[in-house]
Amino acid sequence: HKRVMADALAINQAALQIQQLQLEARRIEELRLMEFVKARAEREDAHEAERLKEQKAKDLEVARLRALQEQAQDKMAERHALEARCQQDELERQWRRKGEERVRAEVGAQQEL
Repeated sequence: HKRVMADALAINQAALQIQQLQLEARRIEELRLMEFVKARAEREDAHEAERLKEQKAKDLEVARLRALQEQAQDKMAERHALEARCQQDELERQWRRKGEERVRAEVGAQQEL
């Protein structure tokens, strides 16, 4: 009877040990899974941060190029305005010259009479 009890106790202890080992193995597996998920989330976060950094750099470059383009357009508009002003001044000088020549011609014609 003692031997049966001892065997039963040994079996129970072995079963408890197996249960504890299984629980420990499950716990370790859960920890590994949590580490894997954490590492994947960190990689994804790093990838997203890099993507955002690249997008920001691209946006800044586009803004810089737009500013340069606007400056070039402003300079060209100023140049065109200056050319138009010069042309207008030249037309006014020609008009005055022709007017003066007409007046001189008329004065000369009157003096001949």
